[in-house]
Amino acid sequence: MRVHGTHVLVAGVTGSGKGSVIWSAVRAMLPAIRSGLVRVWAV
Repeated sequence: MRVHGTHVLVAGVTGSGKGSVIWSAVRAMLPAIRSGLVRVWAV
């Protein structure tokens, strides 16, 4: 999953699955997060 240097905007009405999109990306990066290669910042 290539995310370096990019921004992602997820928009939609309540209940449309925005949270699922975000958590899928975080889960895909878990190995890199555990090894210290990735830090997740969220606002």
